[in-house]
Amino acid sequence: APCAKFIRLAREMDFDAVLLNVSFVGTDSLIHELSNEASEGVIITQVVPHFDADLPIIRDYRKAMRASFERTNTDPRATWCPTFGSLEGYLAARILIRAIQTETQPITRVSILKALEALGAFDLGLGSALYLSADEHQASHRVWPTRLHEGRVVPFDWVELAPR
Repeated sequence: APCAKFIRLAREMDFDAVLLNVSFVGTDSLIHELSNEASEGVIITQVVPHFDADLPIIRDYRKAMRASFERTNTDPRATWCPTFGSLEGYLAARILIRAIQTETQPITRVSILKALEALGAFDLGLGSALYLSADEHQASHRVWPTRLHEGRVVPFDWVELAPR
């Protein structure tokens, strides 16, 4: 709500600047809070690719989420909508599963931590390698930019910001 209020006020004052939020803003919440006009062009950095990306792991995510939705949904009017939050959770779960599959000892908190730290460089199908070790607990440092357009979040490339 505070970010949406700032954006609305900036638009009302004809503040001519690129407006950018980090993913923590909650993309869906921001879209919900803003009109299409106020949200147009706002950039939101994501810690995962866009959920429509044509990457192996993203295709797996969409397939798994649709299947889960179809199994558990009881409202025929409902439709499944992908979110960056559910995609991030899916990727985290896939990393955890990858680590656990290497484990030969009984699974404990410590054994999971060691298995995660032993993964080193690995590819989940994101188009770039991930890396975990005893010294590196953040698998990815990559940021995927998106922007709001006509009330939706769409992929964005930084080169679109180049001076004209």
